[in-house]
Amino acid sequence: MKNIINCFNNIFEKNSLNTLLAILFLVYFCIAVFLVIPTGTFYYDEGWAANIGYHIANGEVLYKDISAPYGPVVFYVYAFLISMFGKQFVIFRVFGNINNNLTILFLCKNN
Repeated sequence: MKNIINCFNNIFEKNSLNTLLAILFLVYFCIAVFLVIPTGTFYYDEGWAANIGYHIANGEVLYKDISAPYGPVVFYVYAFLISMFGKQFVIFRVFGNINNNLTILFLCKNN
């Protein structure tokens, strides 16, 4: 542990810019962890995408009625799954597992 501390001390003594960058990073990290990321919502993005898919399946228009910060493919896939199987969250997990397994299979097959 002392070796790690000495290494950091040597780096920061040589260049005050490194110290400033490290402090800015730590401040940013603390803000991101404690203020921006809600606690206890590990599957927030998945549920959010499923909710947007639900709204699309009910006739709302993406980017007109619903705001989304990234591409539309996952939302339309979720909307298709909701229209086929209903509003059951386990379907998204099953589809995700199948998708991940097929991706691994194709990647391993090409190597």
